[in-house]
Amino acid sequence: RPSALLLSRQNLPYLPKAASDAAPDAAGLDAISKGAYVLAEPTEVGLNRHAQAVIIATGSEVTDGWWKYGCAAVIGLDRFGESAPAPLLFKHFNFTVQNVVDTVRTVLGR
Repeated sequence: RPSALLLSRQNLPYLPKAASDAAPDAAGLDAISKGAYVLAEPTEVGLNRHAQAVIIATGSEVTDGWWKYGCAAVIGLDRFGESAPAPLLFKHFNFTVQNVVDTVRTVLGR
């Protein structure tokens, strides 16, 4: 069974679906072993309709190549070497909630 050491300079949380950080459940760990997992379906966050957009987030240093999958928009980096506290880099590269919202609205034509 494949395994890997996943390391980052950032203090990144482990976000198991439907589990607390203190006691992650086996389902959360099983989902991770598949390589990807859904954090929340629309109905789980109070929406009673199908998703109109899918937001994919990758590891802290995997930001290149998404265009080849037909993504309508990509917010990411194509280079390395920047060093600063994460909040400063998020602002510098426009990795903000408002930019994600604006990008999704643009893609949806709103």
